[in-house]
Amino acid sequence: VYPVLPAGTGGVRRRGELDRLAGLEGVTVLGRHGRFTADNLHHVLDMGLTAADCLDHPSGWDSSRWAEAETRFESFTVED
Repeated sequence: VYPVLPAGTGGVRRRGELDRLAGLEGVTVLGRHGRFTADNLHHVLDMGLTAADCLDHPSGWDSSRWAEAETRFESFTVED
């Protein structure tokens, strides 16, 4: 299922709201709906596996590693 963001409905605003949630302790936003992207399944799986890898940290969550990964996620493009 892909997120549906009709023109003029505030998709950018909605993404901003989710980004603010991601700033809360213990909350990570990922996947097609969380990032408002129409990624392919292998991209979403990559996000999930990366999130799991970020849990392997003394503090429980490696936020710097996740921030680096989010930059990589921005480069994902839909492949037909």
